[in-house]
Amino acid sequence: MIRAGLFFLSIAPLALGCEYIAADRITGAYLAKSVPEFGQIPSDAVLAYAPGPGSKRVFRPDELNRIAARFGIPSKVSNAACFEWELHPVSEEQLLVAMRKTFDAPGLKLEIVRHSRTPAPVGEIVFPKSGLAATSFSDPGTSLFWRGSVIYAGGKKFDLWAQVRISAAMPRVIAVRTIAPGLLLWSIFLWQRHRRNRSKTRPIGI
Repeated sequence: MIRAGLFFLSIAPLALGCEYIAADRITGAYLAKSVPEFGQIPSDAVLAYAPGPGSKRVFRPDELNRIAARFGIPSKVSNAACFEWELHPVSEEQLLVAMRKTFDAPGLKLEIVRHSRTPAPVGEIVFPKSGLAATSFSDPGTSLFWRGSVIYAGGKKFDLWAQVRISAAMPRVIAVRTIAPGLLLWSIFLWQRHRRNRSKTRPIGI
């Protein structure tokens, strides 16, 4: 009975809430928020690497007491300190805003079929053209896989993905007859075609 009681007391201090971090290093400033006795530690003193989003970094009492001794703090700590990133779900609206920055074309139609649901750290959402799976775009109903990310903590990337349909009315100039090299072009040689789901063709003037 006594041993069971001692074992329970030894793990009880670890049942703490975590402090949120917003940098890739845990510094004295963060530790002081969790353990006020450590306010003497310089705020920019680096104590550990931050965990990845979705993970936690726990300082156990023995580790905290070693840090206290290192900075000449006489206090003895009995509780643990925990740190993690604040995460939030990424909404479809946020994804569409980021995607439209990549394809800023009039008449663009973007539809998200499905997307990643993992909560992400706060940062800039980006979906570069290089993240799109290669395709001919021949069928407007075809969905494409698009890789993006959240840029956080000064340049780190948290992966996102979405399956999307993209279409836009784009003009195409086509020749209605064979044009010899060096021949001056006139409107009778060319037609302009606008295409999204179906084509519309009309002559153009030059």
